[in-house]
Amino acid sequence: MISIDIATGLVSGGRFTAGCTFVWSNSSARNVDVTPSSNFCTPSSFPVEAGKVSQEGTAANPLPSPPFDFSINPNIWVGGPSNPHIQMPSRLANEKEVA
Repeated sequence: MISIDIATGLVSGGRFTAGCTFVWSNSSARNVDVTPSSNFCTPSSFPVEAGKVSQEGTAANPLPSPPFDFSINPNIWVGGPSNPHIQMPSRLANEKEVA
């Protein structure tokens, strides 16, 4: 199962792709509500208890263009200076850098 850490936006367990199912993971000690900022998934909000995962969500098919921003209430984001978002790799893992 694909899991997205709500505090960092990091994806584990697979790739976040069109039509995939996923859960939001909350490793914090606080209950939170996650609300995606665009139409990149359903449902439109996810309550996530402290130390647990959310109900399953489904990525849109087709996916809109990134970034895949979301809000967290209360805000526990530690993934950098930007707004909470899913951290997408800049290139596919099997692509090779061209010199």
